[in-house]
Amino acid sequence: MKEILFWTSHKQYSSDLAEVIRLFFADAHVSLADKREDAWLRHDLRFESSCWRNTAECGGVVFENVFSVQSDDFLILKRQQKRYAKLCVYDCLQLFRPAELPWGALTGIRPTKLACELTAENGDYKEAFRSLFHVTEPKIELVDAVFRQQDGLRAAKDDEADIYVGIPFCLSRCSYCSFTCGEIKRLEKYVEPYLDALEKEILAVKRLVSQKNIKVKNIYFGGGTPTSVSAERLDGLLSLFGEYSPREFCVEAGRPDTIDTEKLEIMACRGVNRISVNPQSFNQRILDEVGRNHTVEEIYLKHSMAKNFSFDVNMDLIAGLPGESEKEFRHSVDCAAELRPENITVHTLALKKGSVLKERGMDKSDREKSVAAMVDYARNRLCSEGYKPYYLYRQKYMSENLENVGYCLDGKQGLYNIDIMEETTSILACGSNAISKRVFSSQNRIERFANPKDIPTYIDKIERLVDGKENLFL
Repeated sequence: MKEILFWTSHKQYSSDLAEVIRLFFADAHVSLADKREDAWLRHDLRFESSCWRNTAECGGVVFENVFSVQSDDFLILKRQQKRYAKLCVYDCLQLFRPAELPWGALTGIRPTKLACELTAENGDYKEAFRSLFHVTEPKIELVDAVFRQQDGLRAAKDDEADIYVGIPFCLSRCSYCSFTCGEIKRLEKYVEPYLDALEKEILAVKRLVSQKNIKVKNIYFGGGTPTSVSAERLDGLLSLFGEYSPREFCVEAGRPDTIDTEKLEIMACRGVNRISVNPQSFNQRILDEVGRNHTVEEIYLKHSMAKNFSFDVNMDLIAGLPGESEKEFRHSVDCAAELRPENITVHTLALKKGSVLKERGMDKSDREKSVAAMVDYARNRLCSEGYKPYYLYRQKYMSENLENVGYCLDGKQGLYNIDIMEETTSILACGSNAISKRVFSSQNRIERFANPKDIPTYIDKIERLVDGKENLFL
């Protein structure tokens, strides 16, 4: 693996600049040099003549940009410094090693959020996406389509909050998964103590909601796989929210092999109105290879069972799974479209630390080369069937620098998904590795409080976590 050393005068932006470098050298090991003279790529940011000047140089190529900040707000200055430092490095690398990148210089998770900020600054984001960030026209059109579906759903109200509940257990671990969750049998001794601690945290959140007169907007059970726990414990947790009337109450059932009639009846009785039944693929060979441990037939059966209870259903697919050809992925898209769930979310495989695939040494060169064509086919097929893109986000280490897109039938947007990706609503998050957010919309500011990632630490520190949430919402 190639190693690339870089140096910057502003080390607080080193991780951001590393992400830009990886756009051009996807499989390289990118690291910060201790000394300027040791680096292949060098970046300087300095203030002169009432302006900020970035200079990037690599391989004999030099690029500069200049910007000014008409504000005394430190957060605005920091945001602009980071933005133009990344752009300078990007433009320098484009001169050295031209590359066609669908999202141009953008490396962030939330391109639609950036588009909103640019619209607020300049009246329109499209010109900045084209000329400044070099985003391609198809991706600009995608952002525009998402905006249309989010119309009327992005309004920020500081007296509202979503509640997230994380259950980090699964029947088996999928090889692509990097979440901090584990096989429920292997972690059996922690299941009951974890659920007891989780219930305690939920009750504390409910007290906070009452004390602060917070309106509960949406409730989302994620994981892991929430339906991997017993029906009795799932019912107990869901019953804690009976006093609320959220617009959306979603349980990410996910794995078809965890769904049965008893759990569907419980969820319906407790007011759940949206669940996930996630195929990831409709090809049995691929399901077996990634460790899904369920059959294609189960996908059809569990979707049919869910529709008997009138749940809105989301189905996830992943483009770029190891060994899955473009033809096989198209088959998965076609199968999902024929079932017509209310939502279909098309993910692009991201190789992250913690996943079995990454630990086995899989890198981008091992993946199917036509992931972009897969994603394009999904969009064209789903849009032809009446689906519309309603939210999108990006992740590090994604195949071909692409994106994840959620599609919906008319009026069936996943509301929590919009809230968490656009960061328009505060979130009270319960469970291990859950991150609570307090949104101060008038100040364009967000404060966060993170729970411990690992299950034993979460259980041991539950009292302290309750205090942390209360401090966040003082």
